[in-house]
Amino acid sequence: MYRRTHFTAVVKGSKTYFDREYTGKPKNESSTQHNKISYNGKQTANYSVKTQGVSVTTENTRETRTQGKGLFDMMLLNPPRKNYKGRSDQSLVSLLRSGSSRLRKHIEVVDSHPCYVIDLYHTFRWFNPLFVIKRPKRSMTVWLDKDRGFLPIRSVYYTKPDFEKILMQFVIDEAVEIEEGLWFAVKGRKSVYGGMWPTEYVLEVDGWKDGKPSIAVNSGVQDVFFDLWKRLPPGIKVRYNDTNESKKGLWIPILVGAVTVLAIVAFVTIKLRRVAATERTQ
Repeated sequence: MYRRTHFTAVVKGSKTYFDREYTGKPKNESSTQHNKISYNGKQTANYSVKTQGVSVTTENTRETRTQGKGLFDMMLLNPPRKNYKGRSDQSLVSLLRSGSSRLRKHIEVVDSHPCYVIDLYHTFRWFNPLFVIKRPKRSMTVWLDKDRGFLPIRSVYYTKPDFEKILMQFVIDEAVEIEEGLWFAVKGRKSVYGGMWPTEYVLEVDGWKDGKPSIAVNSGVQDVFFDLWKRLPPGIKVRYNDTNESKKGLWIPILVGAVTVLAIVAFVTIKLRRVAATERTQ
């Protein structure tokens, strides 16, 4: 099966914006789903380009988080979550903070790049009638590029029951230095081995082949950018999920409103004339 996903991400602290589009095979590049989603720190807006409808809620939904968006997972760029150790939240910060992480003594070379290697362990319990057995098992291993800003050029996740088999892994094939000491992946792979057969995803940043990857850091994005509902075309139907209230656009043109009022006045006038005519005939 072949499926292509293209998305644009803008992140500023807890504020996020994603423009995500799904397409089919290369011969059929027509979009099958296209959504724009934003979170401004207080409200989430989900706009469907095809249906021309937008839903607004005060919840910070899963769709507005960076986790699950290929590049952020591959680089472990997701923000740390409380009481997480780096595996579940896919955050390098959580991994380095965790007391269950262990740095290997020796440098390892991956594709000619010297790397620090960090193993994350998790203690699992086996119960029997006499006592409880506690055994630490390696659940994740990350190779950090020593010379390229600790770039996680390989991340491996192990699976139960013995945690010897690989569940999923990310590999960074190409990376560029956006600013001094700041390296970003521009091409990589995600492999999943949990099903009946392996599934591989290729992750690429627009423009990387031409040496101009579409990545910008500290570009001065204004907070109003994340108010998606304020940037939609006039007449878009807006649904407020918290109140189950539906309105026809937040910015309906004044002319449309005036025409509606005139139509109501005309309807009332015609109805009154008909009543008067009926009374005269009687």
